[in-house]
Amino acid sequence: MLAVNTYKIPNINTSLINLVVFIPMLVLPGVIGKFLSYIPVTIFTTLLGSLFLALTVNNALFAKFNKKRKYYYQDDESSDMIITAEEKALLEEERKGKEMRQRESEPWFEKALDKYFATPYIHILKKTIAKKSYRRMAIRMPVAALLATFIFLSPRIGFELFPS
Repeated sequence: MLAVNTYKIPNINTSLINLVVFIPMLVLPGVIGKFLSYIPVTIFTTLLGSLFLALTVNNALFAKFNKKRKYYYQDDESSDMIITAEEKALLEEERKGKEMRQRESEPWFEKALDKYFATPYIHILKKTIAKKSYRRMAIRMPVAALLATFIFLSPRIGFELFPS
């Protein structure tokens, strides 16, 4: 339950700061105030729900799925794995007193997660980190996609940022 104590105060403070910013929109007078009041109400509800999940459900899930194991899997510590001597010493310290198992004995869902998510992600990450141009492209692509949605997609669905 270290995660609860470590992140409780920053989570609460961040949510409260974001809520306070929208209070002026909640108290605007007139028809415009009534119209705009839905924005802060929606944000209040979303942030308070998010805070509730962060303080309760997320911690329960973390405690359930992150139990300390009494075993570890034999990893391929091949030449493409980047690990410092200090990290290797920490790894060896953590493995002391635990049973070593072969990868063939791991559960099917861990194999599936590794095959379909972890391995492709590591492959893409290594390629991206290796070249400066790929790193720049990884930053520019989401920005370009956002601009493309404003330019091409928004007019097709009838969205106008500032309608007349």
